Amino acid sequence: MRFVSCFVSGFGKLCNQSFDLSKDVVEIKAKNGGGKTTLAVFLESMLYGLENSRSRSVEENARLKYEPWQGGGFGGSLTFTHAGKTYRIERKFGKTPSADSVKLYDKSNMPCYEFGENVSNLGELLLGVNRETYKRSAYIPQGAILSESVPEDSKARLIALLSVDGEKETGANGAIKRLDEAERTLRAKRAPAKGKLDEIDERLERLARAKNDCERAAEEAREERTQMLALEAKLSQTEKGQGEKPKKKRSPMLCIFSAILIALGILCFGVFPILALPLLMIGCVLFVAFCIGKERRVDGASGEEREKLVAELARRKLQTENLEKQAYAYADYQAETERLTAEKARLEKRLRAIKAAKELLVRARSNMASCYLAPVEAKCKEYAKILNGNEGETIRFTAEGKPLVDDRGSFKQVAQYSAGTQDLIGLCMRLALAEAVFEKGNPPVLVLDDPLVNLDDERTKQAKRLLRSLSKKYQIVYFTCKEERSL
Repeated sequence: MRFVSCFVSGFGKLCNQSFDLSKDVVEIKAKNGGGKTTLAVFLESMLYGLENSRSRSVEENARLKYEPWQGGGFGGSLTFTHAGKTYRIERKFGKTPSADSVKLYDKSNMPCYEFGENVSNLGELLLGVNRETYKRSAYIPQGAILSESVPEDSKARLIALLSVDGEKETGANGAIKRLDEAERTLRAKRAPAKGKLDEIDERLERLARAKNDCERAAEEAREERTQMLALEAKLSQTEKGQGEKPKKKRSPMLCIFSAILIALGILCFGVFPILALPLLMIGCVLFVAFCIGKERRVDGASGEEREKLVAELARRKLQTENLEKQAYAYADYQAETERLTAEKARLEKRLRAIKAAKELLVRARSNMASCYLAPVEAKCKEYAKILNGNEGETIRFTAEGKPLVDDRGSFKQVAQYSAGTQDLIGLCMRLALAEAVFEKGNPPVLVLDDPLVNLDDERTKQAKRLLRSLSKKYQIVYFTCKEERSL
């Protein structure tokens, strides 16, 4: 892909301006505030459209930031070649993304549908990468060599792995971290933290204890029922004894003795009349006493004993009801146990899947490192040697793709070095990534917005030489504000 020309109808301070972009190295030199960054963003927006943002901050919302200062049309056109053919894309931007329009024309100025009817994301259709991948490699915005957002597509995962600032959790590292967090959400690795499965285990233990209590309550209730039946039987017997009439108590000896006295009195009546009469009277009195007898209860109980039986029966009845209520809760506890057991099985299955995914991701990251990091590291070192001599050989990459500098056996993070060194390594990495990420035979246009601003004179000189040599492979659109950084 190569740029040919562009026309800016209205974009920030730029209005009704044409730019020739047909050379291998297109250098646009202008003073500060001359619209260099505005034009760089315009070229990106022609490929990918304006980034969507709901922020009301001008710094965070490109649609607000680059709205034409002089009013009029918002947008423009870009003429480019791809696969030997010439095309022109025209974009008009509105207040919202839904108000945007985009059209693609061929060399004959006829509507072109080679890339489909919807070409709003033309950059991805042409280059095979999304905006974020493009901005992490071929497009270098001013002051953004190290600080970038995270790309999303599959190829951008490689870009995310090679983050130079080491501060953002991106790519495979970010995915592994999120899987770790998901794993800890399900099963905590150490106390006192608790995951969902830990909480379920605790609830199941409480339910098991509650079910055991229910079983004991049911057994005690059965024993109380047995005791109640015995008490009811005893109380019934007591009430039966109280309902019977008192029986008379008669002594057989008394009857016999009275009969003997009466018989003796009769026998003595003719011989000893004086003795006969007392015997007869005593015998009669004793017989009358025998006939009257003495009343007595049979198998009965006193009123105090009966009240005690009634009170004990009421107490056991209340206790039995409470025990049975506790035992009846067993069914609810069992249902909750079954529900939690099913939920635990589902979460454990998810946990196994998370662990498997993490293991595969770690393995994939290692495979990616072996496939991509080695050639990227080699190319990065090659570019760094051009810019920084033999010190370029000190750049190393970890298995996770993090760049380090080997300082006499001690590995230092890039962020520990000066802004110039950071920009140097960042530039080398981007150039190396551009070669690794984009498809062979379809090199992108390198858009560089003053990337050498922090380099010293010697490194600036070497960087300019490197960029001129790269122009044989890539078309370069280069923006600068100083003559000494001119290519």
